[in-house]
Amino acid sequence: LSIKGKTTQIGTFQTEEEARQRLIERRISIFENAVKEYNLNPFDGKLFEEKFLIFPTGDIFNCNGKKIIGHVNRDGYCVGTLNGKFYQFHRVVAICFIPKIDGKNFVNHKDGNKLNNNVNNLEWCTKSENTLHSFRNYLQDNVTNQYGNFSTISEKDISYIKDNYWRTQITTNILCKYFKLSKSQIQKVIYK
Repeated sequence: LSIKGKTTQIGTFQTEEEARQRLIERRISIFENAVKEYNLNPFDGKLFEEKFLIFPTGDIFNCNGKKIIGHVNRDGYCVGTLNGKFYQFHRVVAICFIPKIDGKNFVNHKDGNKLNNNVNNLEWCTKSENTLHSFRNYLQDNVTNQYGNFSTISEKDISYIKDNYWRTQITTNILCKYFKLSKSQIQKVIYK
């Protein structure tokens, strides 16, 4: 038996079929032990791309029991390559555990945390439902109130920023701290 370049003797057998069966049992045992280290039941997972086991918690393991970590992309989602294909991990969890609804091709994080890929935090939605959810929960930059009544600051505050920035020596750093906005958000208010 060779796993990741390490060879282990698992015994001598009378037939090739008996040796294959023992090899399969050994690999299953290695996988189960690896998954149990994360307090997961191996039977709760669903097979994806014939080589990966996806769990409702959002955890992904390969057939050797190694947890797939992936990386966080610039949009804040956990992504990675599975079986040579690029995937967003929240979509993989949704595909495996949530029944697909016709016309709803986007996956929404209910709590707004893009790294919480637990199946209870995901739902299928349309693009417009996803966008509305992000604005209602202040997950997108909607400082200047151009998208509706979900602005993080009032029209009065916007006027105050524009007036005082040009008339006084107030800096964008001071405005950022006072209104709890980023520098780019303050600049959007000033210049737009």
